Amino acid sequence: MHKKVTLSFLILIACTSLTTCPPISAEPRPLSKSELIALAAGEALPENIVAEIRNHGVNFSPDDAYRALLKEAGADASVLAALNSAKIGAGENTSSEAGAEFLQHLSNAGKLIRAEQYDDAASEVSAALTNDFEKSATGYVMGWILIKQQNLEKAFQVYSELQKRDPDFPQVDTRLSFLYINAGDSDDALREAKKALERNSNDPSAHLNAGVALQQMNNADGAKSEFQKAIQCKPDYVGAYSDLGGLLDDMHDYDGAIAQFKKALALKPDDANTLYNLGVTYGDKGDYDSAIRAYREVKRLDPSKLEARQNLGAALMHKDPAAAITELRELAAVAPDWPLCHQCLAIAYSRTGRPEEAEKEYAVAIKADPANPELYTGLGVVKETEKKYDAALADYRQAEEIDGNFAGAHNGAGRVLIQTRHYTDAIAELKRAEDIDPSDWSSFDLHGEALEASGDRNAAIPTSAFARTEGTSGAPGPGASTRKEGRLGRCAGPLSPGGTGRNATQARNSRKPLRCERQIPTGAREIPETFGCFARCGKIC
Repeated sequence: MHKKVTLSFLILIACTSLTTCPPISAEPRPLSKSELIALAAGEALPENIVAEIRNHGVNFSPDDAYRALLKEAGADASVLAALNSAKIGAGENTSSEAGAEFLQHLSNAGKLIRAEQYDDAASEVSAALTNDFEKSATGYVMGWILIKQQNLEKAFQVYSELQKRDPDFPQVDTRLSFLYINAGDSDDALREAKKALERNSNDPSAHLNAGVALQQMNNADGAKSEFQKAIQCKPDYVGAYSDLGGLLDDMHDYDGAIAQFKKALALKPDDANTLYNLGVTYGDKGDYDSAIRAYREVKRLDPSKLEARQNLGAALMHKDPAAAITELRELAAVAPDWPLCHQCLAIAYSRTGRPEEAEKEYAVAIKADPANPELYTGLGVVKETEKKYDAALADYRQAEEIDGNFAGAHNGAGRVLIQTRHYTDAIAELKRAEDIDPSDWSSFDLHGEALEASGDRNAAIPTSAFARTEGTSGAPGPGASTRKEGRLGRCAGPLSPGGTGRNATQARNSRKPLRCERQIPTGAREIPETFGCFARCGKIC
């Protein structure tokens, strides 16, 4: 309880007490003692701290005691070297016992942040506030503690107030761009990143944030350029390689994506999120053996990462369905209330000729997620393979009722209606499926079949010809819509900004929805599969 009270008090002070702040100047002011320690304690990238020192100097003469505090706060050798050669500008504050005590609290906070003792770090910053000295620096460090605790809304309040009261404080624009990305506000994120780059054109974090904002705005070329600039500014930037890999995957440059993920892993071999994303890209490429190896390594590193275990089961469905069932059963025991797990287990049962068990798993998934049309469509597929056409049609209709724009349900309904010789109704369903998802050539193929069966052969010929053309030109296969077979997409990983990676300036946006592996039942007609099971995972490095 004491920690929560301290934290709430600190947030209040940080947001309301920045009453005596320097005015905006044409050129950024030299760094003060408190500002420099705050940057180190708040885990700004060393490259950015060095740039601030070299570009704007400091307003004090550092002594050995100060260097010791700065090092304890988190400054590395490059920052200390830059300080030793820094130009000394005007405006040095007179040292006092209160000032020395304040700096000690900030330094202690930085050490505790690196040890992930965030409540204790907040207490140190709170103690610094009692001196009523240098509120901007405390706000910067406090905002970072809130980010590390994943309290992003309050962190945004702190940094917004800090920017308003002290717009010349370094790295605030970069932090705000990160927070805007997490809030899904790509326009403001890009604006803040550009402001940061006006101050320091070689800010790796700002380039990375700009890249993610542009990616969220569907500007792939612009995003790629910004990620590459981030790497140029910081060649060991794990987050930049990972983000560039994710972008290249989305652009279907799978080999390029794999190369970037491997560069990230060379710098940080035990990064479970990057390994996870590498596995997804291998799955996208169709290299399921490599995907399986990647997911098994993620499972070893982080057994609690359920998405990796889910994707492992999905990849195994391509190589060893029995092993997939074993993996997914194990996952179901760990996460019994996760609908996706039961959905994928149902498909694995269906693929191995166990429809009754598949129906049971779908029932569990539907109970947990009754508003998901894919579950009813998958259940319909199982019943269709058993030639339970009326029951299958009822499931497809239920999926349509939940989401009238779900192409798979219309495709399935049309397919069953052909089987039951209700050709007019089938034609209407398949035309609707074509309109919703023109990339799915199976709807055109089935539409042509229904037209021919109804006696309209002249209309059937061009429709079927289109399906054959699309089906051999790299378009998705039957029922695939535009989703990758056997994939879930990236998942949003736990927030861990800063440190050796992305320094709280970048969030991995969730790229693709969680889906379950598609299934193809046996039979004369290939029935569209229910939809993919890989999750793309990302994080803030």
